[in-house]
Amino acid sequence: MWGPPDWLSALLDRPEPPAVLLCANGTTPAHAAGDLSVLGLEVPRQIELAGMDDFGPFDLLPLAIAAARVPSQEMGRRAAELLSHRIQDPDGPHEVRHILPPVEIRTRDSAQAYLRVVGAASA
Repeated sequence: MWGPPDWLSALLDRPEPPAVLLCANGTTPAHAAGDLSVLGLEVPRQIELAGMDDFGPFDLLPLAIAAARVPSQEMGRRAAELLSHRIQDPDGPHEVRHILPPVEIRTRDSAQAYLRVVGAASA
């Protein structure tokens, strides 16, 4: 059986452990919540989760205090266009382009409900 990664235990054992774990994508908060519950921590009472995008099988807000919604499809489309242009003209001038897509920050206050994860040691 898998358990929480050693780095997570070490991070939480520090003199000043984090109050929030910032998760990289839509599936990571679920894994983090599971690992934290195995360690006996309650989410959100003892530690919070935040997410960087909601790409995944569910909305992040039931598990996270905040979630950034990024336009993943638009970002992929624009990246494919840039790559296609460079493949078609590999020796042409290729300036650096800074593309800033709109990002929406949502908070738990805007969610209809949220989940509380309680480990067996906390129950």
